[in-house]
Amino acid sequence: MAQDLTATALVRLNALHNSTFAAVAGRRSSLERLSSVLVASSLVNNALALALQANPGEGELPSGSRPHDGPAGTARQAEGILLIVGHLDEAASRLERSATACRHLAADIVRDLTGVESCRTH
Repeated sequence: MAQDLTATALVRLNALHNSTFAAVAGRRSSLERLSSVLVASSLVNNALALALQANPGEGELPSGSRPHDGPAGTARQAEGILLIVGHLDEAASRLERSATACRHLAADIVRDLTGVESCRTH
């Protein structure tokens, strides 16, 4: 999902670069906000990777032990679950903020382009 967001944002950035938006005064701040969305999507990917890494069933265990052996295994599993939940919460929060930023940015771009078009017709 985060990779799709990044890819879509890059496609949209290229479309904006080749559109009448390039002539809009103040477009720089919109493009900077779009770049911050790209950064946020990268951080989402990082949080998801950290969630995978925190999986207590992965990684090296002492020779002869199983992932859920005794109190140490239970503690390792509980710690892993807390880490995974934390990373997934972070990813979800960043995705939500990115979606909100994208909606606001899209509305601003449409408003700016509408303003440019109305100036051309008058």
